[in-house]
Amino acid sequence: MKSGTVHIGVDVSKEKLDIYVPAKEEGSRPRTKEVDNDIKGFRELHDLARKAEATVCVEPTGGYELSSSPSCTGSTSPSRTRTP
Repeated sequence: MKSGTVHIGVDVSKEKLDIYVPAKEEGSRPRTKEVDNDIKGFRELHDLARKAEATVCVEPTGGYELSSSPSCTGSTSPSRTRTP
């Protein structure tokens, strides 16, 4: 990966996705967002990743991450599943 790559972190639970978007520039603030773990939430996550030109990193949590992975991997936004 090149230097300066943005990684969006996603903590997945049965009912929600907790999304963390780091600050892109010095002096700006990171963003957090909580969305439902459903198709609407996946679309919001995809839109955030596309706008930030970011890779989505999903924490595997008992299989709940499986629903979000295809929506990211089928998009133009790169995605990764990482074990903490």
